[in-house]
Amino acid sequence: MRFDILTIFPDLLKSPLNEGIIRRARAAGILEINSHNIRDFAFDRHAMTDDRPFGGGEGMVMKPEPVAAALQAVNAEQAGGHVVLLSPQGRPYNQSLAAELAAYKHLIFICGRYEGIDDRLTDYIDDEVSIGDYVLTGGELPAMVLIDSISRLLPGVLGCVDSAGRDSFSRGLLKHPQFTRPRVFAGHEVPEVLMSGDHQAIRRWRLAQSVKRTRARRPDLLAGARFSADELKDLKSEGVETDGLRAETAAVKLDVALVHYPVCNKNKEIIGSAITNLDLHDIARASATYGVGTYYVVTPYEDQQRLAMEIIEHWRQGFGAVYNPDRGQALAKVVVVDSLESLFKEAGSRGGRYHVMATTAASGAATMSYKQVRQRLAAGERTLLLFGTGWGLAPEIMAQVDDVLPPLGGKGYNHLSVRSAVSIILDRLLADA
Repeated sequence: MRFDILTIFPDLLKSPLNEGIIRRARAAGILEINSHNIRDFAFDRHAMTDDRPFGGGEGMVMKPEPVAAALQAVNAEQAGGHVVLLSPQGRPYNQSLAAELAAYKHLIFICGRYEGIDDRLTDYIDDEVSIGDYVLTGGELPAMVLIDSISRLLPGVLGCVDSAGRDSFSRGLLKHPQFTRPRVFAGHEVPEVLMSGDHQAIRRWRLAQSVKRTRARRPDLLAGARFSADELKDLKSEGVETDGLRAETAAVKLDVALVHYPVCNKNKEIIGSAITNLDLHDIARASATYGVGTYYVVTPYEDQQRLAMEIIEHWRQGFGAVYNPDRGQALAKVVVVDSLESLFKEAGSRGGRYHVMATTAASGAATMSYKQVRQRLAAGERTLLLFGTGWGLAPEIMAQVDDVLPPLGGKGYNHLSVRSAVSIILDRLLADA
């Protein structure tokens, strides 16, 4: 993995990035870390990288030209890096975000200084990250924090392949207490269970201690933790209160797709429909609530694709991510594709062919009951459920699906919004009761 760091103080980075695990990973060729002095890309003889803000005010602002030139130089060496600005206004950093960033092969960190960077650099930046709700003198320390935490998630960086997966926060829990020699220190003995050689007893004790410590020190983390039935049983046997702990649910292999083309209008003509904010939000929230894997939005129109991504990114990385993180978690399930063919291609790369099912408001088209689909989902069948906008899916789609669900209806009126229909159908198929 390659890291490029843009900074006006490159010497700050030298020692921390040349010690311990990071040094060994660099020597082994697992990590490549380069620092670039932004002053080298300044346009004047004084190598100025900052200036006074327009409109007045305190402090200085980093100029756009040197940063843009530095980014251009890095991209000339290796294009396609994911550009991250270290800033107190960014997404809050945590283990989940570390894992997300670890999926990139090339990260470029911009270390902000003074009162920040010129806002016209926004188009050059892919992400913005904050390591906490406090202010530092610059982004160099956050850059080193990110490099350290991301690197240890990469294969071959840690000596023990299981270490990263057992860290604090890796599953929403703080780590259990640790002990080493001597067996007695200052009158305190190592817990007897750790000396017993009974690995199952040790595992149960460590899980119990982890839950107790998390409940005492970071109870907020327990809301996101999930436990298997065996783990809940072990916790009870260790005398841990399990009320409020959430059990794992069986993985449901169900994805949904909202199709905007080809669909029908009320005259049964083939049209393309517009993406709506409400459909994006409400179907994403329903998908997250019922454990749907991916919510695909199918539209061939580039302006509609851009609109969808702008909405998604606002809640995943913009102000919405801070204002309402849960909404961003739901919208993270959304994947925008340009056609059903693209959807099937992506789905195949993720795990093989679907059992494809369509929904319709037309009577007499059903080929499978909700009970039958529920049974097949419980058996682990991988299923894709198509929903149409407008007046329903085009006949060419209906002719290609494997099965059709019965229409929703009550007292004869059958004109539910698609987002309402999705919620009702997901409840019929996936609700616990």
